Amino acid sequence: MQLNRREFHALGCMLLSSGAAWANDSAIFTSLGKLPASSGPAPVVTSLSLNAEANRLATGGDDHLVRIWSLADQRVELTLQGHQDWVDAVAFSPDGKVLASGGRDAQVCIWDARTGRLLKRLADISAPVSTLSFSHLESKLAVAGFGGRLWIYNSESWQLESDLACPCKDTRCVLFSPNDGLLAAGGRNGRLRIYDAQQLETRFTKPLQKGRIRAIAFSYDGQSVYSAGEDRTIRILDVAGSEQASSFETGRAKILSMVAFAPNHVATGGSDNVIRIWRMSDGKQLGELTGHQGSVVALAFHRNLLASASYDTSIRLWQLSTTFHIMAAKAVSATRE
Repeated sequence: MQLNRREFHALGCMLLSSGAAWANDSAIFTSLGKLPASSGPAPVVTSLSLNAEANRLATGGDDHLVRIWSLADQRVELTLQGHQDWVDAVAFSPDGKVLASGGRDAQVCIWDARTGRLLKRLADISAPVSTLSFSHLESKLAVAGFGGRLWIYNSESWQLESDLACPCKDTRCVLFSPNDGLLAAGGRNGRLRIYDAQQLETRFTKPLQKGRIRAIAFSYDGQSVYSAGEDRTIRILDVAGSEQASSFETGRAKILSMVAFAPNHVATGGSDNVIRIWRMSDGKQLGELTGHQGSVVALAFHRNLLASASYDTSIRLWQLSTTFHIMAAKAVSATRE
């Protein structure tokens, strides 16, 4: 669902006014269970990506393999071999035709997502890769990891467009804003850096977390960026950087993953094996999703499907409730009448 700013505000107000409807996890997400184990020893999966139709899921982990799952019949369609170490990042292109994977072997592989054919290994990568992000509309792929550099590639020619300084040498997350105007990056030193994604230059850097930043998300309207990590807080920053960041505490667990799934809501994965649902406007926890037996280190969301992966080697799927969709549709419809 694409919302303009007026629609975003209306939906946020509606969901705020009906907070009681989301008093428990079952009101927002329903468990669809675990994906069946693939053949051989089960890998630890630490990276996930859903395609635009939310019918295919890419995974990467400690067995050096990338897998593409068909979610309709819950089976592995393709197993991709090209890495020599742990695969810490996977990302579908916006049209779902290409998959990028990055690993601790300092390799970024570009795959044909339909056939599994290796199309290219990106040049100029000089350090282990921990994070990848495709732009939504522009033809860009951002790559970062342990080298202190942020590499921006043209995702049509696969030529390097820019080599920028990261906020630290251990960068764990990069993400383009919804309109592709900005790019956010964060990592070990707790500093969040915002780049102008068009001019390919730094706008500002803010110290946000007291520990490592493990996850970043943008609000649906692109006006705010959220960061979360090992200091057990979520910080909310105006993308202009002109205001002091607000924050709220999330309990005893470190946050290891985060994804926005609605204009005013995010899901986080914790070191205590629990996925939590948060309303960002007031920092209220609305529910918990349980079932994992290890830290929840990766989350992905598209359309109405949430996927989660854990150190317990399992991949779980969660369905966004129809009620939530109906309320969102009503809010958007009300703004157009």
